[in-house]
Amino acid sequence: MKKTFIIIALIFLGKIGLSQENSTNLPKRDTQKNDLSINLHPFAIAEGFSINYDRILNKNISIGINLFKAYDDQNNIDNRDIDITGRTSFSIIPNIKYYVGERFARRFYVQGLAMISSGQFITFTNNSPTAREIDFTDVALGIGIGDKRILKNGIFIDFGIAIAYNLINKNSPDLLAHPNLSVGYRF
Repeated sequence: MKKTFIIIALIFLGKIGLSQENSTNLPKRDTQKNDLSINLHPFAIAEGFSINYDRILNKNISIGINLFKAYDDQNNIDNRDIDITGRTSFSIIPNIKYYVGERFARRFYVQGLAMISSGQFITFTNNSPTAREIDFTDVALGIGIGDKRILKNGIFIDFGIAIAYNLINKNSPDLLAHPNLSVGYRF
């Protein structure tokens, strides 16, 4: 009886020791819980600035927020960061991501998001060939897909697309597209 108890205790202690040893040797990307990144799409295409923050809750789920602000000087700039038929000047996008697979909050994911945005919607009235710009503020709900590739030191690239549908204001675009090409750091 004593021998059986000692053998079980040694096996149990050995497993605890091995699991602690493995957890200390994990790469930084598998132990850190915060992602901070800059979306490159607004810099290159939309003449704006976008920053993302994600908090990892477990290996499959993270919650985050994205802030977009267009540059002030937009007189001759066609800023189409978020929608195809209008100009978004500011948006806040809270989201939740579900990472598919066994890896710690990386690789392929699906996301749900809410988008609060304001800007100008371009519309044609009474079959007129001239366009009108109408200011809008609206709330949208949407879904998206993406892929996050992370190096062992915590630097990552995240790319994806999300589509959202505006819910409240009739003077806003119906569908919004949110492209994402981000470079960031996990800490």
